[in-house]
Amino acid sequence: MSDQQELSVVLASPRDRNALVAQINWGWAQFAELNQEGGELQLEVYPPVTGDAWNLPYEAVMNALTQAARLLAGKAGNPASKDTK
Repeated sequence: MSDQQELSVVLASPRDRNALVAQINWGWAQFAELNQEGGELQLEVYPPVTGDAWNLPYEAVMNALTQAARLLAGKAGNPASKDTK
């Protein structure tokens, strides 16, 4: 994985979900998704397309998860504010 890539968080409204999700991307690849299915935060981690293991900076991952949770908490009660991707 390149050191020049970084984690980003994007709110999305996938068709297969009942609520907004926060997609966490490393560069162009989706690393994980934080969702609120079942009334609690759930993290889904996706395998990298290269088949290798993810090797990400701990602090960057923790910061992205915190940002994702805050974004979802801010949008949870407002269905009119759904962002689409």
